[in-house]
Amino acid sequence: MESYVVCRQRIFARESVDKLIMKNAKKKFALHLTIRILTVAALVIIGLSIGKPYYFPFFTTQKWDAPTNYSKSTDGADVIIDKGRTRVTISTSEDQDHITGVIGKVSGSGQTTLGQAAMTDGRYVYIVSLNKRGNTTAIASESVLKYDMQGNYIGVVAKKTWPEKEIHASPVIRDLYLNKAGQLEFILADGKQISFCHVNDKQEITAYKTVTIPDGTVFRCDENDSLGQLEIVTISGDIYTYDGETLTHDYTNTGAHLFNYAARGDDGKIYASDHNNGEICTVSSSGEVETLIASAYTEFLTPIKGGVVYGDESDGALPRGFI
Repeated sequence: MESYVVCRQRIFARESVDKLIMKNAKKKFALHLTIRILTVAALVIIGLSIGKPYYFPFFTTQKWDAPTNYSKSTDGADVIIDKGRTRVTISTSEDQDHITGVIGKVSGSGQTTLGQAAMTDGRYVYIVSLNKRGNTTAIASESVLKYDMQGNYIGVVAKKTWPEKEIHASPVIRDLYLNKAGQLEFILADGKQISFCHVNDKQEITAYKTVTIPDGTVFRCDENDSLGQLEIVTISGDIYTYDGETLTHDYTNTGAHLFNYAARGDDGKIYASDHNNGEICTVSSSGEVETLIASAYTEFLTPIKGGVVYGDESDGALPRGFI
């Protein structure tokens, strides 16, 4: 009887060991399979991201660093260019207090950097990418790139290529906006000429209307979509308004102010950033200037529905200064 019991114990022990070995083998197999799946997924993601100008989105309350452009959709989503035009941050309408997507500087083949303009319609983000010619600072072409609201790259929607004999050291695509039909349009500024453009079936940016300012070189222009008016600032600090038909010279620089940004609010007033005095002013149609905000060395003024937004490069806060 004793030998029988001992035998059964040995059999039971062997079965327990076999079960443990089988269980461990299944765990090892599952672990190895998981590692292989994750490795393959990582390689696929890396392969898809090579040459693609985006970073993985993350959720953060990180401060902005010297914002230079701001766009707000009708549903409240934010898109901001900052860090010396090397980053675009996205905040969706559902979470306006956090960065929900990031688009960064492109590295790799060629010299590709962010341009001057960005906008969002709440569903997608559109930015301008500058493609340099060789190892020079000359811009060979400008592309309009499309992303989702998490900063994932979708593709090129439009492109403007410059002939080799044309030397452009600064961005020419100055503004992106949606027309009344909800189609993406572009404002190009080159020297004294401003072009209103759309994109054809070949993804080429073509002009359908041009306007030429009589004096100076265009430095900045901003479209107020709700009013259909374009504010233009020259390098010398003059301000013009174009309403689609008439070009009006609103302000001539006399030396007292040097305006570098101008935008028209929905209230019809012209707001301008005075670079020399660090002020935000209103400019009347007769050229009269009134200081509105002092000590505001702004990096941009952008018209949005309801008013004008300004951003201060020094505080690093979300640029929601609202006029």
